[in-house]
Amino acid sequence: MQVVRRLLGVALFVAVLLLGWNFAAEHSSAVTIQLPFTTGFDVTLWAALLAVFGMGVALTGSVAMLRATRQGLVAHRYRKMIRDLEAEIHQLRNLPLADDVSVHAEPAVAEGVSPSPKRALGRGA
Repeated sequence: MQVVRRLLGVALFVAVLLLGWNFAAEHSSAVTIQLPFTTGFDVTLWAALLAVFGMGVALTGSVAMLRATRQGLVAHRYRKMIRDLEAEIHQLRNLPLADDVSVHAEPAVAEGVSPSPKRALGRGA
């Protein structure tokens, strides 16, 4: 299986090499590139196309890397938040249970403030 995989890899490499050689042979005419603040210079068409393709790959790769870095930072923040919440749950589980009856009694009502109703009244009430 490994031999077949290597043969396919070599065949793919040779095919790309031949296609590149054929592309360079068909596009060997010279073009003049004029950039701002420079004098024009002559290069072959295939070299100019290859350079522009390389710049596009580099730009796309840098944008993808920035997005992946941002996603990694967000994932790190969420993992930290989950770790903190799990620690808080662990602390809450380890709290002692209250046996004191006064904890379950109703809170005292301040003077002049009416206590909240015991049950909700319907629309018609």
